[in-house]
Amino acid sequence: MLFHRNGNLQNSSSRMWSSYKIGLDVLNQRLNKLEDGSFKNEEINKLLSDPEDGVRSWKNLFKAKRLLVQHMEPEQIQAEIVSSLAQARLCGVPEVEDLAVELETSKEDPKAQRAYYDQLLDSLHYRHYQRMLQDETRTNTAFALNWFGVIVVLVTALAFLVLTLANKLDIFAHHSFLLVMWFGMLGAYLSRMIAFQGAFRQLDHSSLRIDFSLMSLGVRLIVGALAALIFYLLILGDLVGGEFFPELAEEPFLVDRDIFREPRGPDGADQVLLEDEGAGQPKIEGASGSEDQLLSEQAGDAIAEASSPTLPEPVPDTSGDAGTTERNTKINLFSSAFAKLLIWATLAGFSERLLSDRLQGIWRGNRRGDNGPTSEMS
Repeated sequence: MLFHRNGNLQNSSSRMWSSYKIGLDVLNQRLNKLEDGSFKNEEINKLLSDPEDGVRSWKNLFKAKRLLVQHMEPEQIQAEIVSSLAQARLCGVPEVEDLAVELETSKEDPKAQRAYYDQLLDSLHYRHYQRMLQDETRTNTAFALNWFGVIVVLVTALAFLVLTLANKLDIFAHHSFLLVMWFGMLGAYLSRMIAFQGAFRQLDHSSLRIDFSLMSLGVRLIVGALAALIFYLLILGDLVGGEFFPELAEEPFLVDRDIFREPRGPDGADQVLLEDEGAGQPKIEGASGSEDQLLSEQAGDAIAEASSPTLPEPVPDTSGDAGTTERNTKINLFSSAFAKLLIWATLAGFSERLLSDRLQGIWRGNRRGDNGPTSEMS
């Protein structure tokens, strides 16, 4: 994938280079070539020749263009100015409007106009270099961040899969702070990715190299992990509280939850058990009239039989039988309290101000003499 990506970039740059060189070759033949086949300026011809090492340099083409300007007639410079100004505005050259004014006022002075046009080309070529560098840096940064995210997701998914299959999820109950720190790092990574995507086109080379380098990302992950850990301590210390905060002492780490539809009927079809609001008896959705009465009678008989002492009957082995009447629909999941804890750990890593604002709020409350838990985040 890496070689494929680099190959596409090199092919696109090569096609642009060849297209730009064609125009310069035409100008060179018309302005620089003499009748005997020689050239006025051999340096221009050398710059436009095919490179021996196969490396196609934009620097040589830009230098050849500026040398060719010295051989242009004033009328031709006027035509080139129109095209160059349009390119400069499209590329976002900062001084393009000032140069446009000077070029307009210097029409009567070909020497001055040539000088201003040479300055326009210098700014335009610098901007081209800057944009190519930024595009390359953006691509490399996005590639590194994406692969880092893929590794993080795979490690997280694989760890939970292995622990789930081994029925060892409760290991986090004894080392919950590690899971909290990990989710804090996930929040920090998510924050960086959202910031990168939101400002992808506006980021310059310096911002990409400083704010989104792997070193900067590593620092951000460490901050996210520490922020999540400290926020975990605030929750354990009852320094934050409210409806949206977990009560860790009231719920176990893991619970068995029934999230699927309950038992199968004799024909193997799923049935949804509803609560009969009138009689308090279970009824099957879709049944009505005499069927309701029949089900009520059957339920009453079942209750009467259950009240008399009887020996339990052996449960038949129905594994693999298509007529199985019940199935286990309960799975082991995090409790709601621990799920809230992981969400807050992610938010603490995601937001750089969440922990600092909370600590400042605690400090202000302490100075006022209010040390109780609060749900306010300011």
